[in-house]
Amino acid sequence: MKAMKPVIEKYFYFIRHGQTDPNINGLVCGGDWDVPINNTGVDQAINARGIVEKLSPVPTRICSSPMIRAQLTSKLINENFNLPIASVEGLREWCVGDWENKPFDDVPNPFNTTIDPPNGETREIFEERVIAAVNSSLEKYPDDVILFVAHGAVAHSLFTCMGIDQPMIDNASIYKVEPKNNRW
Repeated sequence: MKAMKPVIEKYFYFIRHGQTDPNINGLVCGGDWDVPINNTGVDQAINARGIVEKLSPVPTRICSSPMIRAQLTSKLINENFNLPIASVEGLREWCVGDWENKPFDDVPNPFNTTIDPPNGETREIFEERVIAAVNSSLEKYPDDVILFVAHGAVAHSLFTCMGIDQPMIDNASIYKVEPKNNRW
């Protein structure tokens, strides 16, 4: 996917949800498998809250995937802030069809291949959905500093849009995304 211009040239923050059991068991956990974060994921989200408290400026709104792992991470981060949380359907994890709930070793590497998942969302449609969701949120909340809470493949799509080769990010990792030269 070629780099897309942001609708609103402003920065935002992004965090991947806390750890889930499928994460530690090496299973593909896409947009059709809604699982909560585990105890380690809870601890990661609480630790992330401490980092968010030190951000400057501090986020004024959270836009979260509607999936339970992202929603729980959002709520834990938000405990000291009481920020509005918007559920954004376009931030849902990649719907990976037949790859869902399979060991990563049994499917093509979704971050290093051009193969689309059988009976799932094509890579192109997924990336367009993610970029549209971020752009739409930035446009809808122009006065807010947004913290997006979503998933590993969502982050990969954002990084791909920016021309960054970053196959995977760790659970509860926080990134600041800035516009530069009319793109992210």
